[in-house]
Amino acid sequence: LDAIRKEHPGLPALLTSWLLKSSNDWRMCSDVVCALLRYDLILCSELDAAASKWIPEFGVPAIEFVVEVIETCCIKQRFLSKQSFRLCADVLRNARSLPLSSDSLPHEALVTLTAMSPTQECSEAVRVDPSRP
Repeated sequence: LDAIRKEHPGLPALLTSWLLKSSNDWRMCSDVVCALLRYDLILCSELDAAASKWIPEFGVPAIEFVVEVIETCCIKQRFLSKQSFRLCADVLRNARSLPLSSDSLPHEALVTLTAMSPTQECSEAVRVDPSRP
């Protein structure tokens, strides 16, 4: 993937546009999105902007997606900082009326994420629940 990106410098913008315009099921596949982010094949700033709008629009599925991407990219694999998802974190932090279900969300990570200050680094602040598979 890295070689493809280097060969085609316009590819990240094209893939980002394609991803954001694709169906809900495809664009919210966190494993695929994280791999594309890891190799700079999609633009994180545009994903952050789009995903921050998906949260109020799609509710729990969008929240789960955003939390999974942030956990993978910022906490587990640590190739992005929390600042990469500033807009999503702001929406989660300020959205008290979202339809949250404690059974369907990675609750521990979500609570910690929404409690972080906007300048706090993800890898330092978020602690993932170790009992979660």
